[in-house]
Amino acid sequence: MAHSEEDDIELEANFSNKEEAEIRTRLITLQDKIAEANVPVIVLLCGVNGSGKNAALGILRDWLDQRRLDLHAYERRDIRNDPVEFRRYWCDTPLNGTTGIFVSSWYSDPLVNHANGKINDDELYERLDECNDFEKMLADSNVVFCKIWFHKSKNEQQDFLRALDDDPYEKWRIMPDDWKNCCMAEKFETTTKKLIRYTDKDYAPWFEIGDGSFTERLRVALDVLCTRVETQIDAFLKAKEKEKKVGTPAPEKPKKPDFVKSLDMNASLSKEEYREQLPYLRARL
Repeated sequence: MAHSEEDDIELEANFSNKEEAEIRTRLITLQDKIAEANVPVIVLLCGVNGSGKNAALGILRDWLDQRRLDLHAYERRDIRNDPVEFRRYWCDTPLNGTTGIFVSSWYSDPLVNHANGKINDDELYERLDECNDFEKMLADSNVVFCKIWFHKSKNEQQDFLRALDDDPYEKWRIMPDDWKNCCMAEKFETTTKKLIRYTDKDYAPWFEIGDGSFTERLRVALDVLCTRVETQIDAFLKAKEKEKKVGTPAPEKPKKPDFVKSLDMNASLSKEEYREQLPYLRARL
């Protein structure tokens, strides 16, 4: 485990061997269940640097079966000059039976641009409506969502960044905008609250990770992820099994026409009519 000796700040997760084995087993079992249900799963990891977001991404990348996992991150854009479009996210949605983990997802641009004053509240909610519509469309196609937001106070962010800056082996982890965003922590937190409140839906709820050490945050986040997906998959499989038991009634086969019943048994011909029609009917035969 990496940490700052001066401030005793964790820079990485510190799971015991036993706990790590249990988490790994649960994650792989979860992937098997996702494959069995044959539904796609989308995991969103959001939050500031040092909150556990990137560490959670690293754990999922290393501990999950890579053959059934896709990781996606995107560059930020100025949505005033480059409107939000979901085509790139749509193209990256996971296949059935697999998991897609998104960092810097469709929420990043509205969040950053609103916190920096580039868009107002009305424009923010307009962008968030697009996010809600996008997720609802996917949820209606049996996509399972697990959206996790890692919170961290301004003081905690400052302590974490200083600890990284003082460690020559960890300093590289500081991103160019980290100190700037840390100074704007209050604005980001205000926008984050609006964002979460507006986009917290039954089909795609938010799970917020707050207090606790670095390891505790990750422990809670991984448990939330597994519990959420397990619950949704179990519900999906039960509904599928119920449909199979009830079944749909087989469509009735169309009845063949009965020509004999359609004949008029009381019809008759006089001898003259019979003699007249007989040559014609013989010719038809």
